[in-house]
Amino acid sequence: LHIDAQAIIALNAGVDPNKIYEGQKLNMPTAGSTAAAGAAPARCTGTHTVVKGENLFRIAYNCGLTTEQMAAANGITFPYTIYPGQVLKFP
Repeated sequence: LHIDAQAIIALNAGVDPNKIYEGQKLNMPTAGSTAAAGAAPARCTGTHTVVKGENLFRIAYNCGLTTEQMAAANGITFPYTIYPGQVLKFP
């Protein structure tokens, strides 16, 4: 099974892909999923509560959106600062 590194990164928002350590638990795409095949991420709906370590770019990217689209939908201005516990809505 070939799994694209970007698919693993997309499923693990808040995890620094440059600082993975032994024993760390990561979400992995399942065989046959669009993430495993390297397809574009699915669009998200509803809301998302920000957790420590997340950033607006990664949340948007994981849902096939741009940072600017997520910022506009939530009234966030540059430099796009978000906080743990903040509830974001998807456009």
